[in-house]
Amino acid sequence: MTVAPDRKKKDFDFTRLGVRVPTILLSPWVERGVSKTPFFGFLIAILGCYFGLQTRGGTEGVGRSTTRSVVVVSISILMADALLTQIFVSFGTL
Repeated sequence: MTVAPDRKKKDFDFTRLGVRVPTILLSPWVERGVSKTPFFGFLIAILGCYFGLQTRGGTEGVGRSTTRSVVVVSISILMADALLTQIFVSFGTL
């Protein structure tokens, strides 16, 4: 038996593989991080498309739109991360 990082006993013996890397996959932190990923991907896709379709002015406009979209997406992801963390904590999943 192997004890995973979440202190639960697992029936699979990871030491037979010769490495302990797979125990990281059982970590509760991986589950918590992966649960937010689709929301972040959606934000990146929607905001990136929005700013890309609003681009005018040739190469200079593309540069401005790219800069603006990176800034807006970065701030949106920070805000979404805080909001999702509060939601997941209220549901008891984090």
